Amino acid sequence: MTVAGPVGAEVFLREARWVIETHKLAVLEKRHRRHHLQEFFRRAHAERLNCEFGVEYISPTPRTESGSSTDPAALLAEPRYRNLPRQGLVHLLLAAPGPCDIQQLYRVVFERILGEKISTLPVAQASAPRRP
Repeated sequence: MTVAGPVGAEVFLREARWVIETHKLAVLEKRHRRHHLQEFFRRAHAERLNCEFGVEYISPTPRTESGSSTDPAALLAEPRYRNLPRQGLVHLLLAAPGPCDIQQLYRVVFERILGEKISTLPVAQASAPRRP
């Protein structure tokens, strides 16, 4: 799903339905192998980026030594994408070609899109106040 941050039930349900319907369409078009399914969803995210936010995904020109796309954080820093809202930025990340490494993406979404800090510190648990 392309939900980043808190959203209402209507938005959450719309996004969940989009994923399910897009997957059904991919299966109808015989795109159930992993590579074909990833490419199908990549194009679907690029289409939503264009339709909903008026932005066409353009593959970044700089490449790493391995020939893969630039890291996701660099993609968000490109001037043509800076004014996109959260939802658009997530579509942008998922429209980028190449292997989708969730370890990279979750960090970029949390830190660059949501403005949260990822920490390895243990989660503090608050105890419930005692009643008299």
